[in-house]
Order: sequence, then C-alpha cells, then structure tokens
Amino acid sequence: MATKTAENTVIQNTPDQDKLNPNATGAIDDSVSKSDLPDKKAETIKKLISDHKTKAENLKTRYFRYKGKKPICTRPAESTAKVNNKLISGFEREVPDVKAAYGCGIPITVEFLEGAGNVDQLNNLKSDLMTMNNVEDLDPEHWKMAAITGVSYELWYNGVHQGKAVAKVLQLWPWEVIPIYNKNQDLVEAIRYNKEFHQDLNKEVTTVEYYDSTNVYYYRDVNGTYYPYEVKGVYELPHMMGKVPINKAINNKEEIGDTELAESYIDAFDRAISDLSSEMEQTRLAYLLIYGAVLDEEVFTRLKQTGALQVDSDGKIEWLIKDVNVEGVREVMDRLEKLIIRFSGSVDFTDKDLYGNLTKMAISYKLRLLESKCSVFERKYTSFLRNRWEIISNYWDLNGISLDYLKMKYTFTRNVPVNTVEEADTLKKHIEAGVSKTTSFAQTSFIDDPDAEFEKAIEEQNAELDSYNLTEAKDNENREEEEEK
Repeated sequence: MATKTAENTVIQNTPDQDKLNPNATGAIDDSVSKSDLPDKKAETIKKLISDHKTKAENLKTRYFRYKGKKPICTRPAESTAKVNNKLISGFEREVPDVKAAYGCGIPITVEFLEGAGNVDQLNNLKSDLMTMNNVEDLDPEHWKMAAITGVSYELWYNGVHQGKAVAKVLQLWPWEVIPIYNKNQDLVEAIRYNKEFHQDLNKEVTTVEYYDSTNVYYYRDVNGTYYPYEVKGVYELPHMMGKVPINKAINNKEEIGDTELAESYIDAFDRAISDLSSEMEQTRLAYLLIYGAVLDEEVFTRLKQTGALQVDSDGKIEWLIKDVNVEGVREVMDRLEKLIIRFSGSVDFTDKDLYGNLTKMAISYKLRLLESKCSVFERKYTSFLRNRWEIISNYWDLNGISLDYLKMKYTFTRNVPVNTVEEADTLKKHIEAGVSKTTSFAQTSFIDDPDAEFEKAIEEQNAELDSYNLTEAKDNENREEEEEK
C-alpha cells in the first residue's frame, strides 16, 4: 500500500470488504481483546497518525484559542515586584460565533425537487431524521468549528432509536480525523483516533476506527504497535452507509480558520491591553515627596490627623505621578482592532452607525465583509450537505426508500437585522409598479411563506368583495322597498 502524508494521503488499494454482523452499531465497549499479530493496515495507521501529529496540534491550538487559552496567558512576569496582568480579547470567539449566527442562525431549508422520489414519504423521513439528530443545532456548530479550525467533520453510523435501526450522526473533533484520498482527491478511507483509558492495561491507549466504503475496522495501540481488536466479538463491522461515512466541511480550499491570518494582531492587542492595565494598576497610587523634614512615627501620625506637615524654609512637598500615555495606547489598540476585523472578515460592533434606523443598503454595506465570507463558505457547505444526503440516501436505500440526492435544494437565510418600515414601503411600491405579489412577497424578509401569504391576500380580497356585494345588495333591496311604498 503506497501512502503519502496524513494531511493529503494517497492510497492505491483499499482493504478487503467482508460483510459481518449487519445489526451491530459499531460502538466501542470495554469487552475487547487484542489480536496477536498486527496486519498491513496497522503499519499504515501508525505512519498516518505519526504524520498527522503536527497538524492535530495546530488544530487543537486554534480551538484552545477560541476557548481563551492564548499566548498572553503564559507570559512570565519581568519581576515579582511588577504587576503582570494577563487580559485576553474575545476576537477568536466572537468572529466564529457571529459567522455561525449570521449565516446559519436561521435553519437551512432542505427541499426535495421533482424526481427526487416520493416527496411526502421523504419529507416525513427527513423531519424525523433532522429532529432525532438535532440537525438544526448541528449545522451552526459545523459553521463555528470550520471558522475556528478551518475544517469540521461528522460521522454517520447505524444507530438505534426506539428499537429501530436509524441513521445517526456525531460531530467529530477535527484533530481526531485523518481523511485518505486517491489520486483524484476522492475520499476513499478515513481514520478516527483518540486516547482512552483502558482498565485491562491500566493506562491510556490510542484506539482507532478505520473506515472504508463498506466496513469499519478496529485497532488499538499497544506499546507503539497497532493491533486489531474485538468489539462485541468481531474485528470489523459493516457501517451500512454505502461510502466512507465521515463527511468533511471545509472553511475554504486552504482550510484556514477565520482568525488565523489575524492572530499576530490579536496577540498584539492582548499585550497592549494587558500592559496598559498593568501600568495603570502599578501606578494607581501617587508618591508623596517631602524635602526638608525629618519623618518619624509621630510626624506620620500627626500628618494623618491634621493633613498638615511642617518643613524647613528650603523644603517642599509635592506629588510624584507617572504620566501614562493612555490616549496613545488607545490609538494603537483601535488600529489593531480595525485590522483584526478586516483580516478576519467580521463586523465592527463598536461602530455607532450600526445602530439606528438604517436602510437595507446601509446595513448591507456594514456587513459586506461578513457577507462575502459567508457566501464563500455557503458554497462549500452546500457540497457538504450534498455529500451528507448521499450518505443518508445510501442508508435509506437498504430499507427500499429511494432518494435521488442530486435533486434537492438547500436554502440559506441570513440572520440579518432588517428595517421593516423600509421593506413595507418597498413592497408597496413593487406591487404598485406591477410586480407580481408572489415575487414581491418573496423579496420581503418578514414574510416567511410567500405562497401562503399570497393565498391569504386573495382570501381577504374575496372576503372584502363578498362583503361589498352583500352591502350593495342590501342597499338595493332597501331602495326597492322605499319605492314600493
């Protein structure tokens, strides 16, 4: 088996694909036993995990920065006599959270188009699948993780719900996954690995799940060598997903996180605000300088009581106050913040112009960097969703449920603040200009279902017409009665 690095591995052949125990779920338990001899896949696993170590540490570092573990936190003090505050900014957390809330805060709409299959049946299955797996929460988590580390993964597996076999999903830590590609960059295999404490060995060991298009194979590290081991009586299980069941969402082709290129500016901002805070705290008390007086305990006591102190004719009293250039530091921090926002493609929430009765055009201008970034990732995530539904369609096909995953539509709705007064006025002008009501309704953010709104408008119009006709008929009847009299 020929391999390259773990980050972009190429493999020439795939493992044997024997089908075993189709009712097993693949969950790892404690009842395991080691095989006596490692196989060829074990050698590949060892090399891939070794090659992946540096990338795994980089991914962890990006995530730890998101959680607030940053370089400033470990900065040593110059001396024990000096204040060494360690303040952290929240840019690494704010940028991904804002992106996820803006781009995916409103759940993605998944629709089956004509030719996808039995639409009514598919909609019922989709509703159960998405509710059971809490997909509306999972999608924003993928947006967030991809923005933090540059990549996010999910694993689909054969689970059980209320006694029935169902497709279930689990989001994976990106540093625990090694995708393996062929020369055409198709995902042909994948490795999931992590450390677990094993009671039999009384130590932490690395456990591995090795996936191909049909099966999952289980391995365990024993003293630096990987051996197949049993899970519920078998060394491998069919995963039932018809292809490698690990799905990958990338932030961009280079798999770069949103704040990665701005890290140096963020670290500089943390140092600046920490140093300013330390300096202010270090000099929070002014020093009293006294010339021409002998100070003892009695003089200090009298000074505290009366606030007065006698000095010689040549003596003087003054305060020593260190002048801290706060404004200069603030200017540097403001400049750093603008650079961070620019290079991370986020929004300046300190901009006072963001708040108020802004027009739609003004809001769009303020959000242009964020919108551009989300638009790029939306294309990547559409590919991710298409692959997700291919995996699901393969699983459903085992139960005789047909789905053409290529005939599906994904709609992303931005969670953007709107000026409803302006939109209502625009809607009125569109209709008066001859634009159809359905099209006009579709362009208005506060109308969720344009077709339903159009039908409701027609019903109200017909009701008003019926009421008018009834009133007119009643008036005519009254006139006729008056004329007869």
